[in-house]
Amino acid sequence: MDNKKPKLMPECLICCQRVTLEAAQQVTQDEALLKTVVFRMMELLKSLSENVNSFLVGLKSMEIIEEVTGNSDPYKDFKKRSAKTARELVQIVCDRVEKSPHPLWEACRAAITGNLMDVIPGTPPDMVNGYSFPEISFAVNHFDEFRSILQRTEKMVYLGDNAGEVFFDRILIERILIEKVNISIDYFVKGFPFLNDAEYEDIIPTHIDHVATIKTVPLIKPIVMNQAYIYEMYGGFLDAAQKADLIVVKGQANYELFEPLIKGAFYLFVHKCPVIAQRERANIGAAVFIKK
Repeated sequence: MDNKKPKLMPECLICCQRVTLEAAQQVTQDEALLKTVVFRMMELLKSLSENVNSFLVGLKSMEIIEEVTGNSDPYKDFKKRSAKTARELVQIVCDRVEKSPHPLWEACRAAITGNLMDVIPGTPPDMVNGYSFPEISFAVNHFDEFRSILQRTEKMVYLGDNAGEVFFDRILIERILIEKVNISIDYFVKGFPFLNDAEYEDIIPTHIDHVATIKTVPLIKPIVMNQAYIYEMYGGFLDAAQKADLIVVKGQANYELFEPLIKGAFYLFVHKCPVIAQRERANIGAAVFIKK
Protein backbone atom coordinates (compact mmCIF):
# COMPACT_ATOMS: atom_id res chain seq x y z
CA MET A 1 0.00 0.00 0.00
CA ASP A 2 1.34 3.41 -0.98
CA ASN A 3 0.35 5.49 2.06
CA LYS A 4 1.41 8.71 0.38
CA LYS A 5 -1.05 8.33 -2.50
CA PRO A 6 -4.44 6.92 -1.46
CA LYS A 7 -6.22 6.10 -4.69
CA LEU A 8 -9.87 6.33 -5.61
CA MET A 9 -10.57 2.83 -6.84
CA PRO A 10 -13.48 2.10 -9.23
CA GLU A 11 -15.47 0.88 -6.22
CA CYS A 12 -14.82 4.23 -4.52
CA LEU A 13 -16.40 6.14 -7.40
CA ILE A 14 -19.59 4.10 -7.10
CA CYS A 15 -19.57 4.50 -3.31
CA CYS A 16 -19.15 8.27 -3.55
CA GLN A 17 -22.20 8.43 -5.81
CA ARG A 18 -24.25 6.24 -3.48
CA VAL A 19 -23.26 8.19 -0.36
CA THR A 20 -24.16 11.47 -2.05
CA LEU A 21 -27.51 10.22 -3.31
CA GLU A 22 -28.46 8.73 0.05
CA ALA A 23 -27.51 11.96 1.82
CA ALA A 24 -29.62 14.00 -0.61
CA GLN A 25 -32.55 11.62 -0.07
CA GLN A 26 -32.52 12.57 3.61
CA VAL A 27 -33.80 16.03 2.65
CA THR A 28 -35.74 15.61 -0.58
CA GLN A 29 -37.58 13.04 -2.69
CA ASP A 30 -37.86 15.41 -5.65
CA GLU A 31 -36.54 13.34 -8.56
CA ALA A 32 -35.40 16.39 -10.52
CA LEU A 33 -33.31 17.64 -7.61
CA LEU A 34 -31.88 14.20 -6.92
CA LYS A 35 -30.91 13.79 -10.57
CA THR A 36 -29.22 17.19 -10.48
CA VAL A 37 -27.21 16.12 -7.44
CA VAL A 38 -26.21 12.84 -9.10
CA PHE A 39 -25.23 14.46 -12.40
CA ARG A 40 -23.16 17.14 -10.67
CA MET A 41 -21.44 14.46 -8.63
CA MET A 42 -20.68 12.53 -11.81
CA GLU A 43 -19.08 15.62 -13.33
CA LEU A 44 -17.00 16.14 -10.18
CA LEU A 45 -15.74 12.56 -10.16
CA LYS A 46 -14.85 12.74 -13.86
CA SER A 47 -12.68 15.79 -13.18
CA LEU A 48 -10.68 14.34 -10.28
CA SER A 49 -7.21 12.91 -10.08
CA GLU A 50 -7.28 9.32 -8.86
CA ASN A 51 -5.06 10.32 -5.95
CA VAL A 52 -7.44 12.88 -4.48
CA ASN A 53 -8.46 12.10 -0.91
CA SER A 54 -11.97 10.72 -0.48
CA PHE A 55 -12.59 13.17 2.39
CA LEU A 56 -12.28 16.08 -0.02
CA VAL A 57 -14.70 14.35 -2.37
CA GLY A 58 -17.10 14.05 0.54
CA LEU A 59 -16.78 17.77 1.33
CA LYS A 60 -17.60 18.66 -2.26
CA SER A 61 -20.56 16.29 -2.31
CA MET A 62 -22.04 18.00 0.77
CA GLU A 63 -21.49 21.35 -0.94
CA ILE A 64 -23.37 20.09 -4.01
CA ILE A 65 -26.29 18.90 -1.87
CA GLU A 66 -26.50 22.26 -0.12
CA GLU A 67 -26.40 24.19 -3.40
CA VAL A 68 -29.10 22.02 -4.98
CA THR A 69 -31.45 21.47 -2.03
CA GLY A 70 -30.66 24.40 0.26
CA ASN A 71 -29.97 22.01 3.16
CA SER A 72 -26.47 22.02 4.66
CA ASP A 73 -27.09 19.29 7.26
CA PRO A 74 -28.93 16.35 5.67
CA TYR A 75 -28.22 13.98 8.58
CA LYS A 76 -29.38 16.33 11.34
CA ASP A 77 -32.28 14.02 12.34
CA PHE A 78 -30.05 10.95 12.07
CA LYS A 79 -27.60 12.52 14.50
CA LYS A 80 -30.38 13.20 16.97
CA ARG A 81 -31.53 9.58 16.75
CA SER A 82 -27.94 8.41 17.22
CA ALA A 83 -27.63 10.52 20.36
CA LYS A 84 -30.90 9.10 21.72
CA THR A 85 -29.72 5.54 21.14
CA ALA A 86 -26.34 6.26 22.72
CA ARG A 87 -27.90 7.82 25.81
CA GLU A 88 -29.99 4.68 26.29
CA LEU A 89 -26.82 2.58 26.20
CA VAL A 90 -24.50 4.78 28.24
CA GLN A 91 -25.42 3.48 31.69
CA ILE A 92 -25.19 -0.13 30.52
CA VAL A 93 -21.73 0.53 29.11
CA CYS A 94 -20.60 2.45 32.20
CA ASP A 95 -21.66 -0.49 34.38
CA ARG A 96 -19.69 -2.89 32.17
CA VAL A 97 -16.61 -0.70 32.46
CA GLU A 98 -16.89 -0.39 36.24
CA LYS A 99 -17.42 -4.12 36.75
CA SER A 100 -14.70 -5.21 34.34
CA PRO A 101 -11.41 -6.56 35.74
CA HIS A 102 -9.81 -4.48 32.99
CA PRO A 103 -11.79 -1.22 32.95
CA LEU A 104 -9.45 0.73 30.67
CA TRP A 105 -9.64 -1.98 28.05
CA GLU A 106 -13.42 -2.16 28.39
CA ALA A 107 -13.67 1.62 27.95
CA CYS A 108 -11.50 1.43 24.81
CA ARG A 109 -13.66 -1.36 23.45
CA ALA A 110 -16.76 0.74 24.10
CA ALA A 111 -15.31 3.72 22.24
CA ILE A 112 -14.43 1.51 19.27
CA THR A 113 -17.81 -0.25 19.25
CA GLY A 114 -19.50 3.16 19.22
CA ASN A 115 -18.04 3.64 15.74
CA LEU A 116 -20.81 1.34 14.49
CA MET A 117 -23.20 4.28 14.90
CA ASP A 118 -22.42 5.45 11.42
CA VAL A 119 -23.87 6.20 8.02
CA ILE A 120 -23.05 3.08 6.00
CA PRO A 121 -23.71 3.17 2.24
CA GLY A 122 -26.62 0.94 1.29
CA THR A 123 -27.85 0.58 4.88
CA PRO A 124 -30.98 2.49 5.98
CA PRO A 125 -30.14 4.85 8.86
CA ASP A 126 -32.84 3.38 11.14
CA MET A 127 -31.23 -0.06 10.80
CA VAL A 128 -27.84 1.36 11.69
CA ASN A 129 -29.23 2.79 14.90
CA GLY A 130 -31.08 -0.38 15.88
CA TYR A 131 -28.15 -2.26 17.37
CA SER A 132 -27.54 -3.21 20.96
CA PHE A 133 -24.03 -3.04 22.41
CA PRO A 134 -22.39 -5.99 20.62
CA GLU A 135 -19.28 -8.08 21.00
CA ILE A 136 -16.84 -7.42 18.18
CA SER A 137 -13.72 -9.18 16.96
CA PHE A 138 -10.44 -7.32 16.48
CA ALA A 139 -8.41 -7.41 13.30
CA VAL A 140 -5.61 -5.49 15.05
CA ASN A 141 -5.22 -4.74 18.76
CA HIS A 142 -2.40 -2.52 20.05
CA PHE A 143 -4.04 -1.83 23.42
CA ASP A 144 -0.99 -2.88 25.45
CA GLU A 145 1.16 -0.28 23.73
CA PHE A 146 -1.57 2.32 24.22
CA ARG A 147 -1.71 1.59 27.95
CA SER A 148 2.07 1.79 28.24
CA ILE A 149 2.28 5.16 26.46
CA LEU A 150 -0.63 6.51 28.50
CA GLN A 151 1.32 6.06 31.72
CA ARG A 152 3.93 8.59 30.59
CA THR A 153 1.53 10.97 28.83
CA GLU A 154 1.00 14.56 29.92
CA LYS A 155 -0.70 15.89 26.76
CA MET A 156 -3.27 13.94 24.75
CA VAL A 157 -5.15 14.84 21.55
CA TYR A 158 -8.38 13.03 20.67
CA LEU A 159 -10.16 13.41 17.31
CA GLY A 160 -13.85 12.50 17.53
CA ASP A 161 -15.91 11.06 14.71
CA ASN A 162 -19.64 10.39 14.56
CA ALA A 163 -22.51 11.80 16.58
CA GLY A 164 -23.75 9.14 18.97
CA GLU A 165 -20.40 7.47 19.44
CA VAL A 166 -19.14 10.63 21.16
CA PHE A 167 -21.02 9.48 24.27
CA PHE A 168 -18.67 6.50 24.42
CA ASP A 169 -15.67 8.76 23.83
CA ARG A 170 -16.69 10.47 27.08
CA ILE A 171 -16.62 7.11 28.88
CA LEU A 172 -13.10 6.41 27.60
CA ILE A 173 -11.83 9.88 28.47
CA GLU A 174 -13.21 9.57 32.01
CA ARG A 175 -11.42 6.25 32.44
CA ILE A 176 -8.18 7.71 31.06
CA LEU A 177 -8.36 10.46 33.69
CA ILE A 178 -8.74 7.80 36.38
CA GLU A 179 -5.83 5.78 35.05
CA LYS A 180 -3.53 8.78 34.55
CA VAL A 181 -3.88 11.91 36.68
CA ASN A 182 -2.49 15.27 35.60
CA ILE A 183 -3.17 14.65 31.92
CA SER A 184 -4.41 17.40 29.60
CA ILE A 185 -6.79 16.36 26.79
CA ASP A 186 -7.84 18.32 23.69
CA TYR A 187 -10.94 16.89 22.01
CA PHE A 188 -11.44 17.90 18.36
CA VAL A 189 -14.70 17.80 16.39
CA LYS A 190 -15.84 19.39 13.16
CA GLY A 191 -17.18 22.91 13.24
CA PHE A 192 -19.54 22.25 10.32
CA PRO A 193 -22.03 19.58 9.15
CA PHE A 194 -20.50 16.61 7.35
CA LEU A 195 -22.62 13.48 6.97
CA ASN A 196 -23.30 12.29 10.54
CA ASP A 197 -20.01 13.48 12.02
CA ALA A 198 -20.27 15.19 15.39
CA GLU A 199 -20.26 18.97 15.64
CA TYR A 200 -19.93 21.03 18.79
CA GLU A 201 -23.71 21.00 19.35
CA ASP A 202 -23.71 17.20 19.18
CA ILE A 203 -21.22 16.82 22.01
CA ILE A 204 -22.89 19.25 24.43
CA PRO A 205 -25.19 16.50 25.86
CA THR A 206 -22.18 14.25 26.51
CA HIS A 207 -20.51 16.84 28.81
CA ILE A 208 -17.14 15.99 27.30
CA ASP A 209 -16.31 19.63 27.98
CA HIS A 210 -16.20 18.69 31.68
CA VAL A 211 -13.26 16.34 31.07
CA ALA A 212 -11.48 17.77 28.01
CA THR A 213 -10.90 21.02 26.16
CA ILE A 214 -13.16 21.15 23.10
CA LYS A 215 -11.67 22.41 19.86
CA THR A 216 -13.32 22.62 16.45
CA VAL A 217 -12.05 22.09 12.92
CA PRO A 218 -13.28 24.92 10.66
CA LEU A 219 -14.63 24.57 7.15
CA ILE A 220 -12.50 26.75 4.88
CA LYS A 221 -14.09 27.97 1.66
CA PRO A 222 -13.59 27.64 -1.18
CA ILE A 223 -12.91 23.91 -0.96
CA VAL A 224 -9.73 23.06 -2.85
CA MET A 225 -9.08 19.48 -3.93
CA ASN A 226 -5.46 19.15 -2.88
CA GLN A 227 -3.30 18.16 0.08
CA ALA A 228 -2.41 21.73 0.98
CA TYR A 229 -6.09 22.40 1.71
CA ILE A 230 -6.19 19.52 4.21
CA TYR A 231 -3.15 20.93 6.01
CA GLU A 232 -4.80 24.35 6.17
CA MET A 233 -8.16 23.06 7.35
CA TYR A 234 -6.73 20.70 9.97
CA GLY A 235 -3.79 22.91 10.88
CA GLY A 236 -4.88 23.32 14.50
CA PHE A 237 -5.34 19.60 14.99
CA LEU A 238 -2.09 18.67 13.25
CA ASP A 239 -0.17 21.21 15.31
CA ALA A 240 -1.70 19.91 18.54
CA ALA A 241 -0.99 16.31 17.50
CA GLN A 242 2.66 17.14 16.83
CA LYS A 243 3.02 18.44 20.39
CA ALA A 244 1.05 15.63 22.07
CA ASP A 245 2.40 12.55 23.82
CA LEU A 246 -0.64 10.47 22.85
CA ILE A 247 -2.92 10.82 19.82
CA VAL A 248 -6.27 9.04 19.41
CA VAL A 249 -8.07 9.24 16.06
CA LYS A 250 -11.57 7.82 15.77
CA GLY A 251 -13.21 6.57 12.57
CA GLN A 252 -12.28 4.79 9.38
CA ALA A 253 -12.44 7.91 7.21
CA ASN A 254 -10.15 9.75 9.64
CA TYR A 255 -7.77 6.77 9.52
CA GLU A 256 -7.61 7.03 5.75
CA LEU A 257 -7.11 10.80 5.93
CA PHE A 258 -4.50 11.07 8.69
CA GLU A 259 -2.51 7.85 8.53
CA PRO A 260 -0.20 9.38 5.90
CA LEU A 261 0.03 12.68 7.81
CA ILE A 262 0.62 11.68 11.45
CA LYS A 263 3.07 9.19 12.86
CA GLY A 264 2.48 7.31 16.09
CA ALA A 265 -1.27 7.89 16.38
CA PHE A 266 -3.72 5.26 17.63
CA TYR A 267 -6.63 4.68 15.26
CA LEU A 268 -9.87 3.25 16.65
CA PHE A 269 -12.64 2.20 14.26
CA VAL A 270 -14.69 -0.63 12.77
CA HIS A 271 -14.08 -1.70 9.17
CA LYS A 272 -17.01 -0.73 6.94
CA CYS A 273 -15.31 -0.09 3.59
CA PRO A 274 -14.50 -3.22 1.54
CA VAL A 275 -11.63 -1.47 -0.27
CA ILE A 276 -9.83 -0.49 2.95
CA ALA A 277 -10.67 -3.80 4.63
CA GLN A 278 -9.20 -5.77 1.73
CA ARG A 279 -6.14 -3.52 1.68
CA GLU A 280 -5.62 -4.18 5.40
CA ARG A 281 -6.48 -7.91 5.10
CA ALA A 282 -9.42 -7.53 7.46
CA ASN A 283 -13.09 -8.45 7.42
CA ILE A 284 -15.99 -6.02 7.29
CA GLY A 285 -17.20 -5.51 10.85
CA ALA A 286 -13.80 -6.21 12.40
CA ALA A 287 -12.54 -3.68 14.95
CA VAL A 288 -9.21 -1.92 14.72
CA PHE A 289 -7.07 -0.55 17.57
CA ILE A 290 -3.86 0.19 15.73
CA LYS A 291 -0.83 2.44 16.17
CA LYS A 292 0.74 3.75 13.01
